[in-house]
Amino acid sequence: MTRMTIDIGILKPDGFKPDLVRVFVLEPKPTIFPLQAVLDGWGMPAAAGDQAGFPTMLFEAGLVVVFEKQGQFAESMTFTVAQPLPQAPAAGAAPAPGTAPQATTPRGATPGAAPPKSGTPASPAAPRP
Repeated sequence: MTRMTIDIGILKPDGFKPDLVRVFVLEPKPTIFPLQAVLDGWGMPAAAGDQAGFPTMLFEAGLVVVFEKQGQFAESMTFTVAQPLPQAPAAGAAPAPGTAPQATTPRGATPGAAPPKSGTPASPAAPRP
């Protein structure tokens, strides 16, 4: 191990908590934690990207791994409290009750009128075939 850093203690409204581990950082020697070992131990990351040219992975359990530029070996492993990512709504999910969009009649159209014939533009501004 090249370096290990532990940040402990936090000041909260109800007082100082000296025994709380906030962040635990490992900086392993090269080749100690290969990409496959990280994936085998933690599974697929919740997010992955690039941080100043270094491949980076974020795991919801609270692990952030920064790899060396080639992306083969971990250069820094930061353990924090769990970091759940916001969930995007599922495709086709129903809107909340009472928020359904109201049907509207397109501008320039007459309510109840038949739609334009195929090959005819719907409005003067519509692209022509």
